[in-house]
Amino acid sequence: KLKPLLARYEKDYRADPRDPFKRFLWAYSLSDRNQAWEELTKITKLNDRFYWAYLGMGIILDGWKVDDQAEMNLKKALEISSSIAIGYGRLGKMYLRKNNTRQALEMLEEAVDKDPGHSEYRLELARALDKDGKTGEALAAFRKVIEQDSSSFAAHAELGDLLNKKGDKAAAVDSWAKAAGLDAKAYPVRFKRATALVELKRNDEAQPLFLAYQWNEQKPGAK
Repeated sequence: KLKPLLARYEKDYRADPRDPFKRFLWAYSLSDRNQAWEELTKITKLNDRFYWAYLGMGIILDGWKVDDQAEMNLKKALEISSSIAIGYGRLGKMYLRKNNTRQALEMLEEAVDKDPGHSEYRLELARALDKDGKTGEALAAFRKVIEQDSSSFAAHAELGDLLNKKGDKAAAVDSWAKAAGLDAKAYPVRFKRATALVELKRNDEAQPLFLAYQWNEQKPGAK
């Protein structure tokens, strides 16, 4: 499905190579991330105020875990435009990976404020709130993600984890059940749910989940 789209990006770029956005779309879509990085660097030499090139370089560097340069490029993008949510979202996500929780919260709250309909920013914010020990706010944030996108496996699964940590096992079981319903291969979630069901003395519900988990673990190539 991606091939026609990638071919179109390249065709558009070749037809107008000096258009920075067409060149960005083509460069960022390249599967070779080193080549993508080189092409994005060329864009900044043609236009040193082009937001998307710095954002793209920041994302690639974040993926490589070259944190200082990733931060520099993402901050440069924010300097160029402070109104676009994705720059805050990506920088916040990087800070969260680095356990810079305060900075992560600052960036992710800004991303959600600028684009409240984007559930991925809110999911990262929920994770940051949880990591910062703000359990009530994290629970509300996870539930807001689910309200916006009921098909979010991560939100249901992580809400279950947080509820379980909080001691609300019955609610955790329900959240994990919703997550498991979205992914037939979510055996670790099913195992956690089964364990909690045993603790709730709901053994009849737990037994088939344990059996399914055991069967999956014994399959060739399961580990």
